Amino acid sequence: MALGSGQAVDCPSMAAALERAEALSRDPANAGAIAFFRCGDANLREFTEDVLIRAFGNVPNDMRDP
Repeated sequence: MALGSGQAVDCPSMAAALERAEALSRDPANAGAIAFFRCGDANLREFTEDVLIRAFGNVPNDMRDP
């Protein structure tokens, strides 16, 4: 079975992103989840590089660097 990325979810804070990723990692349908942040303008679709906050569960190394 191949693993793939799910849809990114905007969160209002780092704490909320960590809670969301941890909850997603406990869902049996998911192997794991990562929390990351980036800054930018969604309307212009311009963002900084993603920065990993924390990985939860069974996340492959190549997915730990969004």
